Amino acid sequence: RTLSPNHLNVLAAMADVIRQPRLAERLRLRQLRLHPDSFSALYELAQTHAQRKQYDQALPLARQAVQAASDATRPEALLRLGTIAAETGLVDEGLQALHQALRLDPTLYRAYLTLTRVYWGRGDYARAKATLNRSVQMTNPASFIDLAILYTGILESEQQNEEALSWMRQMVARYLGDI
Repeated sequence: RTLSPNHLNVLAAMADVIRQPRLAERLRLRQLRLHPDSFSALYELAQTHAQRKQYDQALPLARQAVQAASDATRPEALLRLGTIAAETGLVDEGLQALHQALRLDPTLYRAYLTLTRVYWGRGDYARAKATLNRSVQMTNPASFIDLAILYTGILESEQQNEEALSWMRQMVARYLGDI
């Protein structure tokens, strides 16, 4: 009996939950054979290969996922592509995908984090700080801890402890009021 792509997607997700990555991968590959434009299969397989550091396989899958994405899923697909491209050294492609993801969804805080890490890795601390400051304005307080840790690390690496302290006070005041 043949399973539908939706059934295969659900089974693959269940295999992920029970920590059976090889089974999940086989199910997604079968899903792709049935429907080569399956966004969920492309997206998840790209992530699987990226986690294994198999970027030669992850990057084309991520590019295909962007093409197969709907308007609703395109920002996440671009985030994944941008992250994988940046990790493989294709920084310009990564930056382009991340900026495009943020144009489509300015609240996608993981795109800000990845952009910040890319700029920081290049030694472009001014852009890294500007990106994080923008992310604080555009994202919700739930993402604040990740942003705060990254920003404090950037300032600390530049030995700007007073600026780090000032920024932390501003964020505490913004999110917590006077404590």
